[in-house]
Amino acid sequence: MVGLKPLTDRLEYRQEDLEKAKSHAAKVAVKISELESHLETVNASISNKKGEEVKSRNMIEELQKSLDQKHAEMETLKFETDHDRRLRGKMKQQLRLRRETLRTLQLTLRAIRIESEAIGTSAAGALQHTKLSDSEQENNVQLSLEEYSALTRRADEELALAEWRVSVSGEQREMAESRRDDAVTRLKQTYDQRKSRKMAIEAAAMTENKELKLKRAAYKDDHTTRNLAQVQKSGKRAPEANFMTENQAQEHKRDENNEDHATRKRVRSIKRKTTRREENKELACNQGYLQKIPKRMNVNPRRKMAKKKTSSIFYQIKRFFARNITRFFR
Repeated sequence: MVGLKPLTDRLEYRQEDLEKAKSHAAKVAVKISELESHLETVNASISNKKGEEVKSRNMIEELQKSLDQKHAEMETLKFETDHDRRLRGKMKQQLRLRRETLRTLQLTLRAIRIESEAIGTSAAGALQHTKLSDSEQENNVQLSLEEYSALTRRADEELALAEWRVSVSGEQREMAESRRDDAVTRLKQTYDQRKSRKMAIEAAAMTENKELKLKRAAYKDDHTTRNLAQVQKSGKRAPEANFMTENQAQEHKRDENNEDHATRKRVRSIKRKTTRREENKELACNQGYLQKIPKRMNVNPRRKMAKKKTSSIFYQIKRFFARNITRFFR
C-alpha cells in the first residue's frame, strides 16, 4: 500500500497535466480559428482594394485621355486663330497696297487729263486765232524766210517736248503697272512659301506625335510583361513590386507629357518666328515698292515753269502766225 500511493499521486499529477494540456489545446484551436477567419477577411479586403485600385487606375487613364483630347483641341483652336489673324493682316496689307496703287494711278490719270486739256485748249486757241487772222488783215507784219523757219523750228521743238512728256507719262504708268504686278507676284510667292513651310512643320509635328505614341505603346507593353514576370516569380510581394513599377510608369508618363508639351512649344515658337520673318520681309518689300513709286509721275523737275513757258510761247507763236502768215504768203 505504501508503494502504491506515490504511483497514484503521480497518476493524478499526470492527469491534471493532461487536462491542462487539453484545455490549452482547445484555447489554441479557438485562437487558430479566429486567426483563420481574420486572415480570410484580410484577403477579402486586399482583393477589394485591388479591384478599387484597378478601377481608379482606369478612371485616371480615361481622365488623362480626355485631358489630352482637350489639350489637342485647344492647340488646334489656337492654330486656327493664329492662321485667321495672319490672313487678316495679309488682307490688310494687300488692301493698303491696292489703295496706294489706285492713288498713284489716279494721280497719273489726272496729270494726263490736265495735259490733254491743255493741248485741246491750245489747239482751240490756235484755230480761233487763225480764224481771227483770216478776218483781220490790217495789222499784218511781213516775215523773212529765216524768221519763219526759226518760228517753225521752235514750234516743232515745243510740240516734240509735249509729245515726249506724254510718252514719258505713259512709260511711267507702264512702269507703275509692272511694279504692281511684280509686287502681287511676290506676295503670291511668299504666301505659297509660307503655306509650304506650315505644311512641313505640321507634318513634322504629326510624325513626332506618332513616334511618341509608338514609344508609349512599346513602353506599356514592356511594363505589362515585366509585371507579369514579377507576379510569376514573387507571389506575395508582387503587389508591392507592381505598385513600384506603376509609380515608375506614372513618372514616365509625366516625363513624356512634359516632353510632348515642350515639343509643341518648340513647334509653336518656330511657327511664330517664321511668320514674323515672312511678315517683316513682306513689309520691307511693300515699303520698297511704295518708295519706288513716285508721288507725281513726272521726270522733269521744272514742270510748272515749263508749262507756263510753253503756254506763253504757244500763244505768242499762234498770234504771230495769225497776224503775219497771210501777209508773208502774198
